[in-house]
Amino acid sequence: MRVPLFIRHAVSLPIRQIPVRIRSGPNRGRRWSIAASGQGIGAGQYEQDRFDALAALIQPQDVLWDVGANHGYASLVASGLISALSGGVHAFEPAEYNRWYLRRHLSWNAAAHVVVQPFALADYVGTSTFGGRGSSAGFALGKGKEEVRVTTVSRLVADGMRAPSFLKADVEGAELLMLKGAVDFLTTATAVGTLPLMLISVHSPTLFRDCRELLLSFGYAVHASHTLDAGTGWDTDPDLLAIPPGRDVSASLRLPWFARAPR
Repeated sequence: MRVPLFIRHAVSLPIRQIPVRIRSGPNRGRRWSIAASGQGIGAGQYEQDRFDALAALIQPQDVLWDVGANHGYASLVASGLISALSGGVHAFEPAEYNRWYLRRHLSWNAAAHVVVQPFALADYVGTSTFGGRGSSAGFALGKGKEEVRVTTVSRLVADGMRAPSFLKADVEGAELLMLKGAVDFLTTATAVGTLPLMLISVHSPTLFRDCRELLLSFGYAVHASHTLDAGTGWDTDPDLLAIPPGRDVSASLRLPWFARAPR
């Protein structure tokens, strides 16, 4: 039997260069590498409540910073909802391995208005090692052997990068460092009433407490995703949702990701 040309071509490609279509969820129909489609990503079921909540929180005019973009799933969600004319998306990913997938996914899906930023965000400007064992989704600052560039939210904004109106972060334990590096920006934003909405994955009870206290000091209302349950331990990293004065997200708080959250 003669094998069709497109199949022969696909078989000759490295597996990471073969796309599949995501079957459901907020990225339904988007092209994604088959090599990175495990854990329910290809089916669109990967952390679906979390990404449905992210999609509901985004406004078309937002400037969204996706910090810890990994392979770009959240950036793709944002790219389909944010206007390229009035808003924008910055995808921060320091690991070269992850950036290959990130750029490929953005290219496959014509998300040209997403700008890839090769930085880790912390509370200093310099370099650090980055990496770790297991899935690249768990790569962390200060681990591994890859040397990466590190900067701060405040420095980037001071140097002219468009300030976020929505900051989504999943930085594997560096979330408090990132917030400390944003203090100057947050101080100025507080004074002029432009604090960003934040959705931050938090990786320990201590980090949750310290991040929450810092955000409360700037006048945020802080909520937790329903996965925060002190009675069963820290098995699933919860999201901390920090709502600035004047931004109404009451409808999103009724979604499954937040509806059962402890107060």
